Amino acid sequence: MSDTFKQEMAALQSNCRLCTSADAARVVSTLAESDYQGVANLLGLDAELTKSTLLNLDKLGRLPTCFATLGSYLAQNLHNEPRFRICQAAKILNYEEKVGDGKKQMSLRFFKDKIARGEELGETIVLLKTPKKLAIIACNTRAIAMYDVGIEREVEVFIIASTMSQTDEILVP
Repeated sequence: MSDTFKQEMAALQSNCRLCTSADAARVVSTLAESDYQGVANLLGLDAELTKSTLLNLDKLGRLPTCFATLGSYLAQNLHNEPRFRICQAAKILNYEEKVGDGKKQMSLRFFKDKIARGEELGETIVLLKTPKKLAIIACNTRAIAMYDVGIEREVEVFIIASTMSQTDEILVP
């Protein structure tokens, strides 16, 4: 693990450690349900998979989502960033009547209802760290719901770190 990677991740997480093969299988399963299914192939190439926990709600809110747009809202135009952060996406999804096709808002309500009923969400987030970018690639609306409701509990974070410059293209807005 490079010093640069450690420094960037230190601001977001604690207890960073290498993953087991069982952890890798969970990540592959989680990615299979996302728009980033192909990222699982990186695990057999140059990517390093680490696992950590995120305990701070404010740090969760600062994580970048994979959303460059939310309906007609562009992260670049509103925040001068390529992707919305969790806290920014929460504001838009909560305070606008309908964003795009409304699917993200329906998903957010689903997770918030589960939280209200005390049900497990499967507090897992998968991040992709490329040479130039970082973004949540799986479980974005789940993370937004946890942030929005104000759940201050341990969230399992998996980081797929790739050194291949081509992986930057995966996170093109």
